[in-house]
Amino acid sequence: MATFLVVIARREELEVSLATQLGLEQPHGDLLVSACARCKEWQCTHPVLGVCDDLLDLPGWVRLATPDEANEVLLALAELGAADGGDDPAATAALLWLLLPGAVGIAHALMPLSERIDELVAAQLWISARTVSWAKGIWVAATVLMNTR
Repeated sequence: MATFLVVIARREELEVSLATQLGLEQPHGDLLVSACARCKEWQCTHPVLGVCDDLLDLPGWVRLATPDEANEVLLALAELGAADGGDDPAATAALLWLLLPGAVGIAHALMPLSERIDELVAAQLWISARTVSWAKGIWVAATVLMNTR
């Protein structure tokens, strides 16, 4: 039981560390605040993002959506954030905020490789999201997380 609690505590530490390094601390991380402010603008150019009035409600919606519906939202954020798309770091932040649970899993699995695995995963996650091939209509979460690993 004690080992289980240590694992849970370490996963929570990784989540906080990854969120902090990516500027995604809730609700006051710089990039998350910027993403929330830009959400209405993005909804005008990408109506699929209108599934929630508030960006902070998006994780709950994604959990309830079908995989295809969720991917359409992730694809819109990937396009807006990609260097060859909208080149908007706030959109990349919104995408990564939604992918944070997967990133925590990657960091947790790779912990034996480095004491600074959270930093390495955060950096690679950012690169993967900014360079994802959004125009090919890929499965965004799977692709970004696989490329991060």
